[in-house]
Amino acid sequence: MQDDAYFNQILSRLLLRPRPSLRTRGYLRQAKAKDAAVLLLLVKAQKPYFLLTQRSSQLKHHANQVCLPGGRQDEGESLFATAVRETEEELAIPRQQIKPVTTMECIETPSGYRISPFIGYIPQYVAVKANAAEVAHVLTISVDEFLSKEINQQVYLMAGRKHKVLSFSHQQRLIWGATAAILDQFKRWLI
Repeated sequence: MQDDAYFNQILSRLLLRPRPSLRTRGYLRQAKAKDAAVLLLLVKAQKPYFLLTQRSSQLKHHANQVCLPGGRQDEGESLFATAVRETEEELAIPRQQIKPVTTMECIETPSGYRISPFIGYIPQYVAVKANAAEVAHVLTISVDEFLSKEINQQVYLMAGRKHKVLSFSHQQRLIWGATAAILDQFKRWLI
């Protein structure tokens, strides 16, 4: 089946990438950064896609921002387990259905987080049910559509230092900062 071949080609490209070093691509390289993990979850479909969430406006941190499912690491939990647990909590996707693919280079943010991104997939469509306490909207973006998007770079002054910040738009929403940087890395791996 042609769809399987295309999805397998995507997975192969990701798996052939060298695993990232322990070095972070951080903005600030903070010694006391809080560990967090996110999951770029590919969905095997006629046109493979991945999921983004728009955070609830009621959240204390990063309200209304568009991001990958994920969150802060719990004590004694692996970072991949964190990404999968958070995805299940936010989107009600059963963790048993999530298959790991690879890790990406971690990123430190000006807000004090060291984010470890993981790529995983689900072999078929699963109904997504957003946890309203955390997620305002679920967005999907096909891999092909994403690869055609232009990711922009701007320089901002944060904490008295200049930082390059990436961004792009999808479904009339701005995706920027750490999420855009992670997705930029994903894009570079596929092209």
